[in-house]
Amino acid sequence: MPRITISIPVDLKERLANPRVRESINLSRVCQKALAREVQRVLDLPLDLVRMESLLERLREEQETAQDQWFTKGIQAAKDWVEHDASYAWLRQLGQQRSTLRLNQLSLHPPPFLVTLLENHRKSSGFVEPSFVAGFAHMTGLLWEIVEKNL
Repeated sequence: MPRITISIPVDLKERLANPRVRESINLSRVCQKALAREVQRVLDLPLDLVRMESLLERLREEQETAQDQWFTKGIQAAKDWVEHDASYAWLRQLGQQRSTLRLNQLSLHPPPFLVTLLENHRKSSGFVEPSFVAGFAHMTGLLWEIVEKNL
């Protein structure tokens, strides 16, 4: 059988020198089994892991892109709503709330304009509703600040 040299820490070498350990352990067999397990793990898993990591990275990028796109569409929808449909009462009510409360209210009790948009977008493939509503909420708050300062 071929031989190889391995390196081990000094303290382990000293413990292996103990006669009780030397009599109880077949060092060659223990190393063979441990190496066989590790070699098998390396040969079996990395291709699957590399593929999985590659897949996950691609899907993360796709998900982030979709979230960014729908956030941007939510921003544009809020601009349109404020410019054409929003009442002062709705805008003030939403705008004066902290962003988390505004987002919560828009998710639970959206204005009719947003209800219609959401119903239409839900038919779209890849619609990311939380991102869309987050963009809408964000822009509504910003626009309220501008309106409030200039009224």
